[in-house]
Amino acid sequence: MIVHRGAVKLPDGEFVGLPVADRARRLLELAGLRPASANCDDILTDFLACNLRQFPASARIAVKALLRLRASWLMNVVLRRKMNNDPLAEWGVIQGGHVLGVSSPCQYLASLAQYVPGEV
Repeated sequence: MIVHRGAVKLPDGEFVGLPVADRARRLLELAGLRPASANCDDILTDFLACNLRQFPASARIAVKALLRLRASWLMNVVLRRKMNNDPLAEWGVIQGGHVLGVSSPCQYLASLAQYVPGEV
């Protein structure tokens, strides 16, 4: 059995990608073990930090400062520039705005700063 980046090579040679929790269960089953339950610690709890990691470190500091200063017009300029250069960032901010019910990139990041899920 070969495990590579979240995929398992099954005995017939096929690689199958598995979600994290299911991956652990399948690995144990392939080894002939039957777990009663499986726990996973791969849970995202800081959505703002995850989004800010898409910026270089220097820009991250500037974005955090602009959030604290509530400089929304300048923040929107910075974020729209990022979105114009990065289609994935554009998609993420637009979809995140839909999910959180906000209309601007700045409101999206400000909402993320306030959205902290409880311990899972």
